Amino acid sequence: MNFILNFKSSGFSTFDQYHLIWLLMFIAVGILMYKHFITLTINSRLLLLKFMAWTILVLEIIKDLLLLIFNQFVITELPLHLCGISIFLCLYEAYKQSTFSKELIYSLSLPGALLAILFPNWTNIAPFGLRSSQAFIIHFLIVMFSFLMMSNKDFRPNIKNAYKILLFLIFISIPIHFFNVNFNTNFMFIESYSANSPLVYVAMIFPKIKYYFKMILLMMLWLFLMYFPWYTTKK
Repeated sequence: MNFILNFKSSGFSTFDQYHLIWLLMFIAVGILMYKHFITLTINSRLLLLKFMAWTILVLEIIKDLLLLIFNQFVITELPLHLCGISIFLCLYEAYKQSTFSKELIYSLSLPGALLAILFPNWTNIAPFGLRSSQAFIIHFLIVMFSFLMMSNKDFRPNIKNAYKILLFLIFISIPIHFFNVNFNTNFMFIESYSANSPLVYVAMIFPKIKYYFKMILLMMLWLFLMYFPWYTTKK
């Protein structure tokens, strides 16, 4: 079972042969999923998105149950990272088709899950074990949910909503920060960067500036980059 669940199992490196196999599989499967999705009727598309949303949630529950059964569940497994929160955003969007949930998924869930696939922070576990496979697949499904949701063409990101996304992030970050402080966790990487991510370079820039302020500035820049292309095409 160590190979399947234990963080002490032999791991992998970012963009090594094991990581590249996952990435190539996702590209191939993603293309097939998109080609199939665009052939479906509107109702069938909504059903597929619901199925994907439930699949993401069930995979997360199964992972937690297995960790509990084998006495390996720790508090850092709670779904309080951005991608964990995205699980519930996808489920909400699958049923409500809310403009705001679409904005959140587009601007936060899509880039967050994509970066997690490219720079996974679970490289210390077996690349094809159950634990690692679950992490890769969940993030891939969040990325595909976001792409397929947008391919419906009934949603266009609106730069006027960017401030709402920032307020949402601040709103959820405050209680998560206090949770991190009290339980010595680092959900949403609010307290410090992930050692295997581009946030390392963010931490190195202007070392005298507090990490929190850097993250706020980074988020503002990110939202600008996500929304500006849509603003220019609209013009």
